Amino acid sequence: MEIIKSRQNEKVKAVRALHNKKERVEFGMTFFEGFKLLNEYVRAVGTKHRLRQVFVTKKHFDSVVELFKETGVSASVELVHVSTDIMSYISLQASPDGVVCVIERPSEHKSQSDATPTGTFLVLDRISDPGNLGTIFRTSVAAGYEGIYLIGCTDPYSPKVFQAVMNVEAMMDVLRIYEIEASVLGEIKNALREFGRRHIRLVRADLVGTSVFDYKKDYEKYIYGIVVGSESHGISEEVCAFCDDVVTIPMKQVESLNAAIAAGILIFCFIN
Repeated sequence: MEIIKSRQNEKVKAVRALHNKKERVEFGMTFFEGFKLLNEYVRAVGTKHRLRQVFVTKKHFDSVVELFKETGVSASVELVHVSTDIMSYISLQASPDGVVCVIERPSEHKSQSDATPTGTFLVLDRISDPGNLGTIFRTSVAAGYEGIYLIGCTDPYSPKVFQAVMNVEAMMDVLRIYEIEASVLGEIKNALREFGRRHIRLVRADLVGTSVFDYKKDYEKYIYGIVVGSESHGISEEVCAFCDDVVTIPMKQVESLNAAIAAGILIFCFIN
């Protein structure tokens, strides 16, 4: 197989364009990096994968070929052999592992005003750091959550989010991620009343409120939505208007926590 060495190659230019959210959304594609992530993803889902291309250097070329043969995905994924210089050009890592995987964005997880939750869920308001967002996703998977609603957050399918989650299958097939406007929260709360006995109760985190460790929950009556804002901006007034209760994480010596750490504490406090 020919090794691509030119930055003017059309395939190279196409994957490089995916560094930008605009192109990722427009083309319905994104990418993740690393042989470890690729290996775990393909072995978990087999031929049900969403992969379209895998760019690989000599370092992992033979391993990727063998992996594809073992899992039966060779025919459905384009393997592109590139030089180390091209890998550095298309990668977002300071020290690329040598594998960049182009994958479809889950179109069914785009904005949906009728995305009614069935269990405890998260609402994330203006989380702009992809590392924080990915860490929250990873914690949500660990705790058994599925529904996550994003309001003005960074791209949930950016390569840096994948890097923080470290689980491609979870991002593609486990989490239900909805990018919504704040006003949709009211529609979701109203819609649930038509489907059963339990209503949605939105609980936001703030510096002042009931200790999350003392907050009384009634899972027979309510489905809880945990609302977390960014460390720098907090939760917007528009989102606060839809919230029913306020909880706080008791702290000593410090005034606030990183958004991902705070979300992690709240996530496990609200496991049903």
